[in-house]
This record gives sequence, structure tokens and C-alpha cells, in this order.
Amino acid sequence: MWRVLEVIHSTLKKVSSVIQTVVNSILLTLVYFISIGSTSLIAKKVFKKSFLNMKMKHSGSYWIEEPSTTQPKESYYRQF
Repeated sequence: MWRVLEVIHSTLKKVSSVIQTVVNSILLTLVYFISIGSTSLIAKKVFKKSFLNMKMKHSGSYWIEEPSTTQPKESYYRQF
């Protein structure tokens, strides 16, 4: 009797592991695409923002110039 229950238990454990893997994969995929997709759509349509800067500039370099912020030396001492 115990042997039969052990076989049933091990079989159900294997089946539940497979079901768990499938369900988790599906749920995580849905959550990922809903969250990332909605963020991308909102940013692109509402705020006209592109996070990847995919537009190609026909210049000699792809370097992005950042504004220089220089501060006096005294402001760097004793910051904490």
C-alpha cells in the first residue's frame, strides 16, 4: 500500500513541476511584455521619447556631447 502511494506521490510531484514551469514561464512572459510594452508605447506616443536613440545622424562621429559642469575645487571638499 505504501509503495503505491509513494509512486503516486512521485508521479504527481513530477507532473506538478512541469505544470509549474509552464505556468511561470507564461505568466512572466506576459508580465514582461505588458510592462515593457506599455512603458514603451506611453513614452513614444505621449512623451515622444525614444530610449534607444535609434535615429542615425549622418555626422563624422556618434559621440553624444554632454554639457560640461565645472565647479570650484572648494565644493568637492568635505562632501560627507
